[in-house]
Amino acid sequence: MGNLRLQPSSRRPPTPIRVREHRETGQSKQTLASSSVSSTLEIMRKLQKVYGPLFFLSCIPLFVGFPLTLLDAAHAEEPQDSKRFVGILTQIEGVVFLLSHPSSKVEGPSPRVKFENEYFTSERGSVGSQIREGMVIRTSPTGKARVIYTNGDQLQLGPGTVLKITALGKTSELKLNQGTLRGVVDSAGPMKRLRVRTRAATMGVRGTDFIIEDQGPKPGTKVVVLRGKVGLKSDTVQTKDSPEASKKQKESATEIAAGQAAELALAATPTTPVEPTVYVAPKAEIQETLASLKLTQSSTQPEAVSPELKKQIEGLEQAAIQVVVEDVRREDPEQAKILSEQLLREPSAVDLDQIQEKTAQSLIEKAPEISRPLKPNLKDLRQDSEVDVYKKYFDEG
Repeated sequence: MGNLRLQPSSRRPPTPIRVREHRETGQSKQTLASSSVSSTLEIMRKLQKVYGPLFFLSCIPLFVGFPLTLLDAAHAEEPQDSKRFVGILTQIEGVVFLLSHPSSKVEGPSPRVKFENEYFTSERGSVGSQIREGMVIRTSPTGKARVIYTNGDQLQLGPGTVLKITALGKTSELKLNQGTLRGVVDSAGPMKRLRVRTRAATMGVRGTDFIIEDQGPKPGTKVVVLRGKVGLKSDTVQTKDSPEASKKQKESATEIAAGQAAELALAATPTTPVEPTVYVAPKAEIQETLASLKLTQSSTQPEAVSPELKKQIEGLEQAAIQVVVEDVRREDPEQAKILSEQLLREPSAVDLDQIQEKTAQSLIEKAPEISRPLKPNLKDLRQDSEVDVYKKYFDEG
């Protein structure tokens, strides 16, 4: 999965306490190294007054080399998990792995695995695990997970998914190597300019509820938009390496609106873009995809959660509910009003999963029974059966 290879190491996996001790030790070594440099220079100044400048020059390798080596060693042992905090794993089902401490070198907290030409520390995730920028979340073939950002944005990962939190900031980025991802993003939050990359495509998300799939023997990307809009474009070498080409890609992206879906195959050559096939998402397809992402209530609770962590998770879930309600308000104010009133009446009786189901149900009710392409296919238009072609693309009955 994602070309992961376990690297042998004799070092034992660090516990949280050891990680903290490692950080403190690293800071102590930096302080020690800095003070050693200052002390050495002071000694050299005094010896220079006694023995002259020649002695000063001859002692530079002896007095400077050792403390500078200490300083380099201190920097080398700085913790690699100082990336920005993103959110927390609030729900899991099955087995979920977190890959952290990315480095070009195999050295690091064990066990180390190789993923996309980088080495990571692999550990099993649990409810309450922190997610940071640069980390990779990997679910097992039967695993699922939900991550809630500090502002209430949320990501749901289906079975067999590999997702990298590439960047968080002015332009946030996620990389879906394989699997299924659902995201609910606040248009005013930290991911308001979200970009999602797969092996075949790049998608621009601007405050929406979306599902992206990239799996199967033939690499390709599928997008279903529940609310909002997503810009979809085939990914090529030019768009990855050239800012100008990337800008043109954004301008010419195919817009996928709420209730629509699109499929995009991997480009046959690194320089040839592919046009997506856009269609109205049918009921069965939406229901099947949502069912594959749903976490069962019995699997979301950890064996033991501290009161502080439980309170923190509850706060994040409430923030996520508000993000969903505000997202719905932009497109369906009446439904948002009903949800808000229900939350006021019974705040403890309505959880995040129920809110998600209610908001998705309205779209499912409007969805057609069968898929219908939005653009006529040239091959179909050349056929003689005009009535059949008309029904396929335009007949709403």
